[in-house]
Amino acid sequence: MDNAVKKYAVLSKKRLFLRLHALALPLGRLEDEEARAPRTGEGAKCAWEKDSAQGNTGGTDGRRVFWPPSILKSGGDTRPGEAFLLHQVLHCLLGHPFRRPPAGIGRERHDLDCDLAVWAHVKRLAPELFPESLARLPGELLEGRRGPGPEEEAMVREALRALDDHSRWPIYGPAAARLRPGAGGDGAGGWEQLKKSMEAPGGLLEQKRDEKKKGRRAVLGRPGGGAFRPALTEGRRGNYRALLRELAHWGEDMRLSPAEFDQASYLYGLEHLGLPLLEPLEYEEARRIRELAIVIDTSGSCSGPLVQAFLEETRNLIREEDLFFHPFNLHIIQCDSRVQRDDKLTCLEDLSDYIDTLEVKGMGGTDFTPAFAHIEALKASGEFSRLSGILYFTDGLGLYPSQKPDTETVFIFIDSQYEDMDVPSWARTLVLASERSQT
Repeated sequence: MDNAVKKYAVLSKKRLFLRLHALALPLGRLEDEEARAPRTGEGAKCAWEKDSAQGNTGGTDGRRVFWPPSILKSGGDTRPGEAFLLHQVLHCLLGHPFRRPPAGIGRERHDLDCDLAVWAHVKRLAPELFPESLARLPGELLEGRRGPGPEEEAMVREALRALDDHSRWPIYGPAAARLRPGAGGDGAGGWEQLKKSMEAPGGLLEQKRDEKKKGRRAVLGRPGGGAFRPALTEGRRGNYRALLRELAHWGEDMRLSPAEFDQASYLYGLEHLGLPLLEPLEYEEARRIRELAIVIDTSGSCSGPLVQAFLEETRNLIREEDLFFHPFNLHIIQCDSRVQRDDKLTCLEDLSDYIDTLEVKGMGGTDFTPAFAHIEALKASGEFSRLSGILYFTDGLGLYPSQKPDTETVFIFIDSQYEDMDVPSWARTLVLASERSQT
C-alpha cells in the first residue's frame, strides 16, 4: 500500500472515530488496502475479481476498505476520507455487501437502494460529511419513502458511481460464503451482531419512529464558514452560583487558608527572631470547579445577537468569585454541525485575552453530537481528568445525543429563543430571562 495513501487512511480512521466513538469496533474490523485493478480470467479466485469493471475505484469487500489513490487530491483535508470510510462501514453494518443479487436480477436497483440508505444514515449521523453532489436529493427519496423518477435515477446513479464501487461485493447465493473475502470465522455474522447491538435503544443505528420533530429542520445543514467579531456588553441575565456549586467538588486550592493560619505566632517570630515561627499554608481545602467545558451553539438558527448573548453569559459565569480553583482548566467550544473552535482558559487573565481576540465561527447547520464527541476525545487524551460538567448554550433547535453523556450536562437557553420540541427527557436545562438585569 502506498505510504501516502496509508497515512491518509489511518488519519481518516482516527478522525472518524473522534466524530463517532460508537464506530470503534466496526472500524477495527476493516483492514486498509489500496485500490488497484483486479485480476481477471482463470487466475481470479473471488467473484468480485471477475465482476469488477472499475479497476482502482474505492469500495469494500466486507473485510477490507480499498482506498482509491485519487482521494489524496483532497490534500490535508480528511473529510472526504472520513465520508468514504463511514460509507463503507455503514454498508457492512447494514449487510449490503453480503446480499448482492446476480447481474440482471435487480442488481442495479439493489445497489442504488443500498447507497441511498447509507447516505441517509450519513446525513443523520454526520451531516458535515454528506457529499455536496447529493445535497439536492429530495428527503423522501434519500430516506426510501419513494423511488427515483426517470430523470432523477440517471442523475443519482451517476453521482453515486463516482463515490462508491460495489464491484467487490460477492454474489449472493449458495457459494457466496466460500467466495466472499473475509467470510471465514464470524464473517458477515460478526457484522450482523454489531448491527444488532447498534440498533438497541441508544445505539448508533437505533430505529426511531418519531424523527419529524420541529428541530430537525436545522439539523441537516452543512457546517458554516461565517465569522464575526462580537462586542460584548456588561449586562447579565443569570446567576450561576447555585449551578456551579452543584457541579463543584472538593480539592486543594493554591490559596492561604485563614482558618489554619496563626497570625499571632507568625508576627511574633518576625518581630523577635526575624523569622516567622509558622509558615502560612499554601493550600486550602475547598469545593470548587477545576475543569469545565462550555459549548456555544454558533449554528445558523442562532442569530448574531443570540450568540453574543451566549458569550456574555459565558464571561459572566467565569467571573463568579470563589467558584473556580486556581489555576482552572476551561474549554470554550464553538460548534454548529461541527466543532469550529476550541479555546482553553486557565485563569481570569486568559479570559481578558480571549475576549480581546474573540471571533465567532459557524452559522451552518445544527448538530450537538460533534461537540460531545470532541469532549470525549479530550477526556481520552488526558486533557480532562476530572471534568465537572458540560454547559451548552443553545436555542434548543438541533440533534441531541441519543443517550445521556457520562458527564453532567446542562443545556442553557434564553427564554425568548427557547425551542423545547427536541429536548430529550434526560437533558437538564436552565432557562434564562430574556431581559437583562443590571449588576
